[in-house]
Amino acid sequence: MTRIFSSLAILIIMAFMVFRPEDLPPSLNLLTPLELDAAPNLVSRWKTRRTVGNADSCRAALNRSQAIVSFLKDHEHSDVCHIRNQTRLTGLSTARMAPMATTCEMAVRLYLWEQHALQPAAMRTLGSKVARIEHYESFSCRGMRTASGIIERMSEHATANAVDIAGFILEDGRRIRLRSDWTGDGDEAAFLRAARDGLCRWFNVVLSPDYNTLHAAHFHADMGRWHSCR
Repeated sequence: MTRIFSSLAILIIMAFMVFRPEDLPPSLNLLTPLELDAAPNLVSRWKTRRTVGNADSCRAALNRSQAIVSFLKDHEHSDVCHIRNQTRLTGLSTARMAPMATTCEMAVRLYLWEQHALQPAAMRTLGSKVARIEHYESFSCRGMRTASGIIERMSEHATANAVDIAGFILEDGRRIRLRSDWTGDGDEAAFLRAARDGLCRWFNVVLSPDYNTLHAAHFHADMGRWHSCR
């Protein structure tokens, strides 16, 4: 399926080279700004990468969305611990959260996940939207632990290039948590698996309770160099 989408994306890019940009619909025009609330299509990933690669375009995309954000000066703790292009995120398209200091790219990707994967999954499996996302922050100046407790290198959290998500509160008052609701075959477990799979669409690395006991209570999502969905 990935190969099919890649081939179609190439065809769209070729069409862009043949036809005038104004002849293409805005959603498929590679030159038009990324709209975070627009339904994703075959060029969304390319437009997302282009958008988050530029501080001004990244911030502009968030300002055009329903996100509740503010933009702060860079936080330079050390050479290996910092938040550059710092964004303070307290709300996405619908869901709210405790204030999170993260990068603009992480804020954009969280928004895309919440709007186009999390909320549809919640309505489909639980019949209610997510009102609040519970998280364990994005920035933390620490190393990456292995299951044996060994620290091999700095965590993606050290540059706010990651986020840990612990659970959700629905608009109808129900609380869904990974620690208590991941196992089983009920609607809550189905929702959490759909939420995990949705993260995999927008982030490079996603680790869930299926990965190891260190992630028994949260999803870890980051934009590191590797690609893994577990």
